[in-house]
Amino acid sequence: MCGIVVYYGDAQNRLTRVLTGMWAIIYRAPDSTGIGLIGSDLEPLKIRRELGSVENLIDRLMLDPVFEETDLQAGAFIETDTASQAGYIARFQKRLLAHEGFSFQEAASYPTWSKMVDLKSPMLVMPGTCGDPLIRKTFVIDSPKAFKSSMNILIQDYDLPVAVVEKLIRNGLAVQVDAAETSGPLPVDRMELFHEFELLFNRYAYDEDPVRPRRAVSKQGQKNPFARKHVWHYLCKIVIMMPSDFTTDGIANLFRYLDAWVLNGLTPGDSENIQLIFDNFWTVHTDHPVRHWQILYRIERTCNVFGLAASAVLAHYQTKCYMSRAQAAVTDPYLPTGLIPGPTHPLLLLSMVQPMIGQGRWAIQSAISVRNAHPFMDREKNGPWC
Repeated sequence: MCGIVVYYGDAQNRLTRVLTGMWAIIYRAPDSTGIGLIGSDLEPLKIRRELGSVENLIDRLMLDPVFEETDLQAGAFIETDTASQAGYIARFQKRLLAHEGFSFQEAASYPTWSKMVDLKSPMLVMPGTCGDPLIRKTFVIDSPKAFKSSMNILIQDYDLPVAVVEKLIRNGLAVQVDAAETSGPLPVDRMELFHEFELLFNRYAYDEDPVRPRRAVSKQGQKNPFARKHVWHYLCKIVIMMPSDFTTDGIANLFRYLDAWVLNGLTPGDSENIQLIFDNFWTVHTDHPVRHWQILYRIERTCNVFGLAASAVLAHYQTKCYMSRAQAAVTDPYLPTGLIPGPTHPLLLLSMVQPMIGQGRWAIQSAISVRNAHPFMDREKNGPWC
């Protein structure tokens, strides 16, 4: 018996919807849980699975994200603070734009995926547009107000399931408690600290009535009256770093869909067509020697820049996939006619969305391991099977 959750829609993040759905059936207590989706040329089918329920799968995703950090973004963490990390990537974005013949302009805000696919107020992103140089946002909890505010932003703006938010904060708390434990005995028992954290989190997440702290001397079976004080002491030291899987950045998500549609299963004919589009577009913008589109595409993806190579790939997708499926031409003056790189368009981007599957397995007879957990591929590795 299995519990299957599939999301296929225009949500800003498919993964959050699948995890929320899997959490809704956690009461069935699956012995293994996994997710699967179409990947990139480096990993054609992205599959993540773990023993137990979706709670354990979330832990797995923290260690092994679906969408890995690129080389440059990973290298940025050599810097000691988030401002330096963002500046590290932004410098490469500026150099790349200059090489492609674009002028660099400071952006007050970066395009999000929800704005790029909004049909009511279309946001058309032109080639030469930078995405957020730091897609892994950080949040500091230095007060009860900041605690509540960070939770609201993660849940409402980033569409994260409450379970994921709790994991992020709990993992940060565990790091601080472990560090304190190395220097001597904890002032409060570790289990009591995390029990108090659960009460505190539920209070802020679900607006539950606050639990009155006990002023009496702690007795056997009672909770420590100082547990909450020490929980706040550790919480004020943590910095929550949101995994890249949950970014809302529009350029980063565009590259993920381009990877799945075009680079995954790229044929020689496709590559030649993209190169032809790229060559014509390149000579219009710069007098530098023409590069191979795949080299520049990887650099653009690394720097999170919608540049000449990415726009050529999008034009190829529009000609080969979108227009052939649409049958009749869309009467929209802002929609490019194919083969000519130009701005993005909501209809074009919405046609790129792909399903993601989540599955919980309940085995009756067979032994369960991560290797044979669902979803799994057939013997020829043609695709995921339930």
